[in-house]
Amino acid sequence: MAVQRFTIRQKIFSLGDGYKIKNQFSQTVFYARSRRYTILGRIVLEDMTGRGLYKIREQWSLNNKYKIFLTQNNQKLVTIKRKLTSLRNEFIIESVYGRYVFKGGLGEKLYSLLKNGLTVATVNKKFFALSCEIEIINAEDQAFILAMIIVLNRSMFY
Repeated sequence: MAVQRFTIRQKIFSLGDGYKIKNQFSQTVFYARSRRYTILGRIVLEDMTGRGLYKIREQWSLNNKYKIFLTQNNQKLVTIKRKLTSLRNEFIIESVYGRYVFKGGLGEKLYSLLKNGLTVATVNKKFFALSCEIEIINAEDQAFILAMIIVLNRSMFY
């Protein structure tokens, strides 16, 4: 099955969270920008023209709860909550597009995102680095999967 490869790199010197997303040819294809001076995460995933695609909102919760909305009409697409477990990174992912599961242990650096039991993306997190490499199958909405991976990455490492 054909895949697209991406690298998500967090910007170090920015007010708020910022991510630059490059494709396998090292071309920047998306930006994820947060609003400055917000207590909870509010990130917008944008294409290269600056058009907002998805909005990520963090909600106050003990178990890191996020929602992703379509920017055009504010339709909620997914809710992601971290399960309170000690040894594994487990998440409850409720989406209008199907049932997603994120698999990977606390000490692991390779994670998988499954949709209805099939792997749709793999994430290779670099230890002590602000970047991760992602492979997403072509049949999926690349930007939507990347938005979910930003949320999962924030939940695991913050």
